[in-house]
Amino acid sequence: MGMTSYAAHAYVVSKEKQAYFQISFPNEMEPELLIKETFINDFNNPVDRKALINNSFDANYSWEDEDPYTLESAIGDWWDESGIPWFDEEVVSELDEEDFAPNQYNVFCEATNGMKSIKYVLLAIDANKPSHNYGEYWYDAVVYDFVMQRRVMIDWRGDCDTHEELYGEFPFDEEKAQRIVMQLENNQIENIDIGDFILNNVPYGKVTVKDIQGPNQSEKESNEDTVIKATEKAEETAQIERISSLITNVDEIDFPDKAFVFDRLDYVPTSTGFHGPDSPENPIVKKVIEAGGVMRKNVSGKTDYLVLNNHAVSSGMGKKCKDALTQIDKGKNLTIITVDNLLEVLP
Repeated sequence: MGMTSYAAHAYVVSKEKQAYFQISFPNEMEPELLIKETFINDFNNPVDRKALINNSFDANYSWEDEDPYTLESAIGDWWDESGIPWFDEEVVSELDEEDFAPNQYNVFCEATNGMKSIKYVLLAIDANKPSHNYGEYWYDAVVYDFVMQRRVMIDWRGDCDTHEELYGEFPFDEEKAQRIVMQLENNQIENIDIGDFILNNVPYGKVTVKDIQGPNQSEKESNEDTVIKATEKAEETAQIERISSLITNVDEIDFPDKAFVFDRLDYVPTSTGFHGPDSPENPIVKKVIEAGGVMRKNVSGKTDYLVLNNHAVSSGMGKKCKDALTQIDKGKNLTIITVDNLLEVLP
């Protein structure tokens, strides 16, 4: 049968880039996620980031008289189990970085510490075998959402009869982390999969969201900050209302050579991964391209159509809509339509 292997995962996303790291814990040591209430505030200091992620995992949580067993503890044991002479610099330098856990961790930490404008930090644990004698596969994850200032807890429980066929050997990997972040970014928390395991007629698996308020945050905000936020909120509301008033319902579109920009389309899974509004592989975008249209990622003076996902909670917000209003004010012939209207007129 073999022993159960527990793995820890960390995924950090900023506006500019992302970084991912995972490692298996040895000797059936099951790490637990340790939740820190001030994580979002503390993570803003790059010096603290490595320790915050490292100390979010502990496989000695049930032993009060033992030191925590963290990511760095697992990496230390990785040396011992690998049989690699860590003191031999010549041997270490020749190792493939992709197969070398300490190198992977160092690269991950360096990338994370260099990030600005953090958006999400996702931490997760999982196992490659059923747990708790009930036959369910599982993963637990926490996402610190810096954009919405909230913490999202995910408790996933999957049926062992369907697990390997649908999810592979492990229930969590980098693609799963990316998908969860995409769903949060598109206000699709309700679409996060929580498995299908039922025990005593009770479903196992849930998503819990908690708003995060930093310590004394309201006291730290000056009157000037409050005015700025109120102004930004008013501008945002005015933009949404103006975009809504400019939406046109068209009866037909002459697609060849017309430039389309898509905003807030759902991320759709395909055989090649998840594809959002800026991907030519998104099924809706692909249909427009096949009809002769051209996809553009950003609005410019050459944009013919801005296509809005009218089902998105934040429809009308964001840079693409703001740029569209700028072009319209310049007198450019830019038409704003909904994705529903587009689907009606596609060949």
